[in-house]
Amino acid sequence: MIGAGPARTGHGYVRKARYFWERLCKGDVIVVEVCAYNVRCLSVAGNNPCFASEITANGKQIADSSDFQCYRLTDRKQKVLRYSFQRAFVESYDMQQCRTALYKGDASAYPSMLTETVASRTDYAELYNTLMQEFGYGRKEDEYPKVYPSNALIGFLLRLDLLRQDKQYEKLLNEVKAYYTKMAMMTGTLWEHKDTRASLNHGFASYVATFILEALGFIVPIF
Repeated sequence: MIGAGPARTGHGYVRKARYFWERLCKGDVIVVEVCAYNVRCLSVAGNNPCFASEITANGKQIADSSDFQCYRLTDRKQKVLRYSFQRAFVESYDMQQCRTALYKGDASAYPSMLTETVASRTDYAELYNTLMQEFGYGRKEDEYPKVYPSNALIGFLLRLDLLRQDKQYEKLLNEVKAYYTKMAMMTGTLWEHKDTRASLNHGFASYVATFILEALGFIVPIF
């Protein structure tokens, strides 16, 4: 086993982890088990399960999420006891067969599942350009009436992070000012929402500082 969870994170966020192999031979199988309880509890946020990956060798990508196949592990019971709001459910299994074959690449004992992929800028160039050029601060809402306007958490942050990844630093700084100057001037803090109906000193909003520091060259981007 290379790594294990829980991969805890804040609501609306995902956690990124890196694992290293000394060698990966032809015929080797990488198996990733994804689990989510989707119940209210104090141990994990109520996020939907997801999986994304990028496998590189010698600085080049050799595989990604689309190269994986998805199966439902039916030997894990869906209805089990729950003793406390602190945690989710008891884990209980009905092991009718050993999982050794699964971990060697034979998943014939489990039903396959369809998955959704994340759009990339190359596969969906028109969509990507639309997001970059026609959305964001100052967006004309009447042009896309079926797309509800985003809020500070998490829409503003996703938008700014998209600009950061694309290294559009000048535009990034301009939109940070446009989104957050009003908040800073009114309360000296950054808010959870774009209005005053929620937290007026929200921790996640501090992520904006990393955008500013990277755009000004004070920190080096790690991804």
